[in-house]
Amino acid sequence: MSSELMVMTFRRQGRAETVLEAIRSMRKSPILCLGSVVVAIKDSAGEITVRPVQELAADGDVDTPPTVYHGLVLAGCSDGYLYCLRASDGALAWRFRAAPVDERLMSYEQIESVWPVTGSVLVHEGVVYCTAGRSSFLDGGILVYALDAKSGELLHSHRLEGPWPDITKDTGGTFAMEGALPDVLSCDGQFVYMRHTRFDLEGNRLEDDVPHLFSPAGFTDDAWWHRTYWVYGRYQASGHSGYTQAGAQGADPEDTIPVFIN
Repeated sequence: MSSELMVMTFRRQGRAETVLEAIRSMRKSPILCLGSVVVAIKDSAGEITVRPVQELAADGDVDTPPTVYHGLVLAGCSDGYLYCLRASDGALAWRFRAAPVDERLMSYEQIESVWPVTGSVLVHEGVVYCTAGRSSFLDGGILVYALDAKSGELLHSHRLEGPWPDITKDTGGTFAMEGALPDVLSCDGQFVYMRHTRFDLEGNRLEDDVPHLFSPAGFTDDAWWHRTYWVYGRYQASGHSGYTQAGAQGADPEDTIPVFIN
């Protein structure tokens, strides 16, 4: 690589993977930006390194490729923070703690925040949307944020928690369970979606009654499993027979999307 090419990698335990190694391992997709290559490595935790001159310390894993927007590189991290770097030189533009407090736990042999942030964040009309948390039923739920992309100023914040069932009454179907899990966010210009969950552009929870593209297992799920689909619809039925109802109840035709690497 030429000395003019800036390379961002996410490094763990003192070993930084090269862009070629990252592509070969197929752990994350590279992003080209302003003559630079930005790569997120799935099992990284330790440092965000910008070659040849800049370094930025981080204390967690970036699980998906960062988001590039108007010369900025934005990446959520399992340490509970959202980082914004300048693509031109890799310098830190701003950092936002999405976790309500700086508390850690052990997850898959790594130390992470109790409220991790998904790596790929959503940017729509200059606003960054991200979430922090593991489940709407754990640790106070999932925190939903909207921030100004340029400055990192907090615009809106909401907590998605529960819903808590009345254990004295029937709570529904055998396999069905209300609630929400985090995922890479999507947007159709009017609403923001997290799996089946729908928000307005200020992060307020809305009814889940608008068809959109989502994955019941999450966009970050890389398992090749015949009962897991990308869905265009409102929801996917739960239980052992739910996958057979594609297109029948609230979901239009579904399928697995193949990708070929030449």
